[in-house]
Amino acid sequence: MNSRIWLCAIINMVCVLLLLLIIIINWMIAITNNNLCLCSITGIPTLAYGIGSWLLIRHHEDVHISTQSVRIYFLMKEQHDAKY
Repeated sequence: MNSRIWLCAIINMVCVLLLLLIIIINWMIAITNNNLCLCSITGIPTLAYGIGSWLLIRHHEDVHISTQSVRIYFLMKEQHDAKY
């Protein structure tokens, strides 16, 4: 497999583990303080995933919509003649 795909898979796994760690920490805080802060659960893993994706994405395609053009980014180059 391509090294970028492996790197992306590793970043995904790290983000999931980080999310689980934050959930466990929040539950531990909830047990001791009788409250639960859910705001930190979504922020850090999302940021890590976004930065990792930003570093890996190299291909793009421009889609023309009426008078504007929208650029869509991909991790791997699209094969236009692919069956699926």
